[in-house]
Amino acid sequence: MRYYLTTAIAYANNKPGLHTLYEVIGADVIARWRRMGGDEVRFLTGTDEYSVNIAARAVEEGLSPKAFVDKNVALFQESEALLLITPDRFIRTTDADHTLAAQEMVRRSFAAGDIYLGTYEGWYCPNEGFRAEGDVVKEGGESVCPNHPGVPLQWLKERNWFFRLSAYQERLEAWLTQDPSPVQPEYRRNEMLGFIRQGLEDFSISREGATWGIPFPIREDGSSALNADGSGDPTAGTIYVWYDALINYLTGAGFPADPKGAPWWPADLHIIGKDINRFHSVFWPAMLWSAGLEAPKRIWVHGWLLSSGERMSKSRGNFLDPNSAVAALGADGARFVALREVPFDGDGEVSWDSIIRRYNSELANDFGNLVNAQQPWRVARSVQRPQHRVRRQRRRLRLSGRRREERVRRRWRGSRCIIGSARCGSLLVRRTDSLIRRSHGSWRRQRRVEMPQRASNSLASLATFLKPVDSLRSMRRP
Repeated sequence: MRYYLTTAIAYANNKPGLHTLYEVIGADVIARWRRMGGDEVRFLTGTDEYSVNIAARAVEEGLSPKAFVDKNVALFQESEALLLITPDRFIRTTDADHTLAAQEMVRRSFAAGDIYLGTYEGWYCPNEGFRAEGDVVKEGGESVCPNHPGVPLQWLKERNWFFRLSAYQERLEAWLTQDPSPVQPEYRRNEMLGFIRQGLEDFSISREGATWGIPFPIREDGSSALNADGSGDPTAGTIYVWYDALINYLTGAGFPADPKGAPWWPADLHIIGKDINRFHSVFWPAMLWSAGLEAPKRIWVHGWLLSSGERMSKSRGNFLDPNSAVAALGADGARFVALREVPFDGDGEVSWDSIIRRYNSELANDFGNLVNAQQPWRVARSVQRPQHRVRRQRRRLRLSGRRREERVRRRWRGSRCIIGSARCGSLLVRRTDSLIRRSHGSWRRQRRVEMPQRASNSLASLATFLKPVDSLRSMRRP
């Protein structure tokens, strides 16, 4: 069975924070889990590299935009390698095949009559894009982007191409109300239904006068704006964020080399943050339908990592360094605490102190003590038995281990609990430890074999369950 999962692509304007890589760690766990079950998996992550803000930051540092993003992308890839994250492709929106995919999507929507010329006037966030009046907040008498409060908004008026999102309102509502819904958790689906029922507005898909971006492929008269060498007509502008960034999922599936993105499209799972839910759960399906393609099968929307009640972000400067986490805890420890500290369906308060406490409490103490508690029994049993019986017992344990692994895989296959495998694993540790403590008084009597064996079975199941979280070489992509 093929399984295609993706993360949102990260904005390449700075080094990554642990909050940025949180969803990538979760996706890597899911990819490993699916591979354990024998699936042919394609796991995609990467970076979003075109924006006016990135071009401005590059000028500040005396670099070309491409050199600027190359430097930051290297930091992302370094951190992911330290965390032993192994995507099948790390996509960049500056990749040549992505340029072709984005331009083909524009052409298809234009041919479908879903793209038209208009004038945009309103707020623009350099870190995110155009913001409707209802999407900005007031701070100190100024309008600011709620996701990037430290970045000044700009008031723009320019002639752009628009996508006719309003034409897809009924179809989007029907899609979201399927059972089960393609957008999970359910309350995130309900938020999008509420947004749709307020009435959908068409959105801008191009920028006028911007030079750092994918050339818009169509002129005002409908003719091609691309030259023989692939460069564009500057007067046609560039493709604006969502017809660039969202298309990466199709590029990673092999589009447009295959017109339908076969064999990987539609994606089995998009993992995204709640701040971009609207663009993935409303804009993206409509764009795909306009181009004659299927919507993704499932979108999972996770929450934010918080610091003192505020969202961690690079613009606020309140984020944790993933490289420091690996240096202090190791790759296994950093992966475990990231997934254990924050639920994958909501927000979670995180600090360096809370991470260290979690590591010491649940890995060093609970899990470590549980493993050590089994060692005297295992050694004693081995010493007391003849060697041929020891070898026979080891063969039986290997066989039972394979069967147990298969049972655990069957039990959790398709369950969203595997995303919270670190949390579920900690629960199993506590239950096993409680089992040992309750039985301690009777250990030497009628249950002297039963209880150690049950505890060992629990450890074996725990090892299977946490296998995608740790850095076992067998779970890494070939």
